[in-house]
Amino acid sequence: MHAHCLPAAAPPRVVGLDDWAWKKGRSYGAICVDLERHQPIDLLPDREPATIAAWLHDHPTIEIVARDRGKEFVEGVQHGAPQAVQVADRWHLIKNLGDALEYLFHQHAQVVQQTFTHLEAQAVAGPAEHRPVPTLDGTTNAERSKVASRAWSIRALDRYHQVHALHTQGLAIATIARRLQVSRQTVYRYLQMREPPQPSPTHLRERHVIDPWKPYLVQRWNDGCRNALALWRELRDQPGAHPSSRTVARFLEVLRRDSGTYRSFRQVAPVAIYRPQTERNRPLTALHAKRLWLSDPDTRTVWLEAYRLALCAREQTLADAYVLTQRFLTMARERGGDELDHWLRDAHASGIPQLVTFAAGLQRDYAAVKAALTLVWSNGQTEAQIQRLKLLKRQMYGQAGFPLLRKRVVHREPVLSIQHKQHEAGPAAA
Repeated sequence: MHAHCLPAAAPPRVVGLDDWAWKKGRSYGAICVDLERHQPIDLLPDREPATIAAWLHDHPTIEIVARDRGKEFVEGVQHGAPQAVQVADRWHLIKNLGDALEYLFHQHAQVVQQTFTHLEAQAVAGPAEHRPVPTLDGTTNAERSKVASRAWSIRALDRYHQVHALHTQGLAIATIARRLQVSRQTVYRYLQMREPPQPSPTHLRERHVIDPWKPYLVQRWNDGCRNALALWRELRDQPGAHPSSRTVARFLEVLRRDSGTYRSFRQVAPVAIYRPQTERNRPLTALHAKRLWLSDPDTRTVWLEAYRLALCAREQTLADAYVLTQRFLTMARERGGDELDHWLRDAHASGIPQLVTFAAGLQRDYAAVKAALTLVWSNGQTEAQIQRLKLLKRQMYGQAGFPLLRKRVVHREPVLSIQHKQHEAGPAAA
């Protein structure tokens, strides 16, 4: 491989630039990908602006650069290819929006918890004809999970007070992070909280083997089927693993004691006794709430959509943030860059500090952000090439240097054209 000469690449017109970790957190390089030909062009030993600018200067045919939003790439492209159109990475734009939403939900953690309590109370006081589904004997709470959760809550509360005490003393964010041995993002997150973190109730329990099939069995019980063996045969005919007949019989025995006739196995008229529950209802964390705000409305469950509507009805700030989030996602999906100016004005007018900060960051990189929301090019291909680079790097077990890694990444075996043998009909076939 060292003796192999890399073939000369065709002059690129559209390239993608991103960084990769040689040693994570310590040293980074940069990868250059031809987005039109779907192949890497070069590997740079670092991500310094001078290195990136020199490489771009050697490739004057470049017209479009899809890049990471790091300042090294911004400065490198500005100096090395000022004529090129810069395109910000759409994935990082949405990730930055998600980070802003996560900080917002940390400030409204109490509202999220109160909304969950209200929804649970409504469910308990819901339709009287729906009874709670009983559980099999032997399902117990996971005590170890409870102990671990309590220990984490104590550490989080202590860290919250330490962060605020040090911040009151005027220490910088980086200094607080080093002193407490946490990341700067953790310090920012605790500073965004309006009140100390509250321990969330532990909803984990030991999962019983019958749980995956409970919705189906409950639905068939509502349909009037009381024969455990018949239900077990229905489950057995479905693809995948299935419980034993004894487990199904035990569960139906519990249902029969709760809402049926003991030791009665005859078919009865359909009655909606239980409401099949396919998901576990639990309060949203800031991370889960962020994902809910960023999710596609068509993919949400009924419970999550009801949770979102209740949050928006209880807190107008969250409702405004949801509308702005969905509008930005629509711009990213449908290439609606023409709406960016209108969105930025509405984000500033909303008065939501997290979204105002996010909008200010977009304005500092306005041209690249608008190009990302308008053009079809993105850094998706570049991220895929970085995954391939990681595989090649790990195959070398840290025993080879940058020159060999560069050749392995850039080198591509020629695509062999497979000629299918044509079978001519002989006299016998005739």
